[in-house]
Amino acid sequence: MTTLGVATEVVLGQDLHARPAAAVAAHAAAFPGTVLLRPASAPELNAASVLTLMAADLRAGTSVTVSARGVGAADIVTAIVAELAATA
Repeated sequence: MTTLGVATEVVLGQDLHARPAAAVAAHAAAFPGTVLLRPASAPELNAASVLTLMAADLRAGTSVTVSARGVGAADIVTAIVAELAATA
């Protein structure tokens, strides 16, 4: 099984609100493995859950680690990092 973790800074023009959280969750839910977001100094978040992402109250400039486990992990991490960067 492939495991990959990538650290990236969430650079949002706004905080992680419903629309970008839903886009991230859609990518994660479509992935057959596990996708997690870990904000600095906070527990891991299930990236496939819109409500979990929104409840985490991720603010502009928050540093997070995006990680995925499973076949195609590199692709899903790249897609989620791109989604987070696109909200700037």
